[in-house]
Amino acid sequence: MLVGKDLISLRKNKKDIKHKEIRALIGCALPPKLTSFLENYEWSDKFDSDASLIYFPEPRIGDLSRIGEDPIDIINFTINSGYDEVNEFGGIMIFGSRRGVIVGIKEENQDQVYAKNSSDQEFMKVANDIFQFIEGLTDTPIEKAESENEYKLYLQRVGYEGEELDKKTKHWELYRKHLNSK
Repeated sequence: MLVGKDLISLRKNKKDIKHKEIRALIGCALPPKLTSFLENYEWSDKFDSDASLIYFPEPRIGDLSRIGEDPIDIINFTINSGYDEVNEFGGIMIFGSRRGVIVGIKEENQDQVYAKNSSDQEFMKVANDIFQFIEGLTDTPIEKAESENEYKLYLQRVGYEGEELDKKTKHWELYRKHLNSK
């Protein structure tokens, strides 16, 4: 089970971000935390590039698929995606889902991560920045946790504690019992 920072690794060499080309495409610079992420991190080789991910704190976003690693490719995908609402909102799509996961590029939403799961819904803020968003990602949904303890540790890593942690863990137990009874 890969979770959060297990999915990424530090680059051996800092990636050259084509800042002038990016500014020409989107009319502004990339947000600082997104820039830092793109320059310094890459997807871990432990992670299958074709696998979909789940953002556990907001699982209703749906399965997430990577768009790419090159900032120019990501920006061109956003511009050409046909989702005019992403461009109007002022974001760059970083993951595909039902309607996409975006990082804000305007002053008022800079570096914040938003998602929506239908065309009639407003973008909802799901993380303060790309690093917080990465912490909530997993390649393994609830069904694949092999033990209550593994699932509980995962929940703790993404911020659950106290009664909320106990409630979620109990839900997992009931879910596994239901699966095993079939």
